[in-house]
Amino acid sequence: IARDARRGNCMTCGKDAQSDLKVCSGCKVAKYCSKQCQKEDWKNHKKECTITGRN
Repeated sequence: IARDARRGNCMTCGKDAQSDLKVCSGCKVAKYCSKQCQKEDWKNHKKECTITGRN
């Protein structure tokens, strides 16, 4: 997960981040509040993610 300065809501839990969200390093669209939330969402997100060879 790459760091991103933009704020918003976590794609998994919907938490409104008080600090920077982490952004998917493949598509740069999906945002997560934690590594755990990213892992939980991967089954769904990998269908949309543009990481070559990972989906």
